[in-house]
Amino acid sequence: MKGGKVTAVPFFRKIMSSWVNRFMSFAAQDKYYTFTGMVRAYRKEFIKTLNLKAKDYEINPEIVYKGMILRAKIQEIPAHLDWTEQNKYAGKRSSSIKVLRGFFSGLMAGFIFRPYIFFLGIGSVLLCLSLYELIWLLFDTLSGLKAIYKQVPIIESPFSYSLRLQFKLNPQSFLVGGITFLAAIQFLGLGFVSLQNKRYFEELFHLGTSLKKQKIDKDKS
Repeated sequence: MKGGKVTAVPFFRKIMSSWVNRFMSFAAQDKYYTFTGMVRAYRKEFIKTLNLKAKDYEINPEIVYKGMILRAKIQEIPAHLDWTEQNKYAGKRSSSIKVLRGFFSGLMAGFIFRPYIFFLGIGSVLLCLSLYELIWLLFDTLSGLKAIYKQVPIIESPFSYSLRLQFKLNPQSFLVGGITFLAAIQFLGLGFVSLQNKRYFEELFHLGTSLKKQKIDKDKS
């Protein structure tokens, strides 16, 4: 974020961390910069009411996500991450395998914010591709009707005959258009299902957190 900086962090790790956080920021659709950072401060009353599932790297974005559900106030402060002393005495902090694992874990954690946009995005692209193919096939089929009407006799309907000719000339267009159309319907369906599941989860989590907070307040009193 503006005002923050990084010093002596290995280039490979720095680039992957940057892109993972950008991906999470896009998925969360909020103006936050860091979702993977472990240097955070939490109000005790708030963090005790959270029902957390993750036990590893993914716990950082999980806390942010569940805090967003509860409309918690999240404030980021610019900081300076300096690995100069770390590199001098501790050497290489982690292996490339661990860095890659953290990178892919971050990508998967990004899906918890808005999983439906990925399904809907892919489905929309596939639907556009399939419609492009199918519309051109329809145009070519209708264009061939004029020539077919002049042919005598015509045993079957002119449209079916023209469509059959187009299939013989361009079978790949039917195959690509049909498969992409079916795939588009599948992805769009998954997108709407994941959107509904996300809403149910957020409502249940909000309700469960409220009940847990009431229990904590009751135990205190």
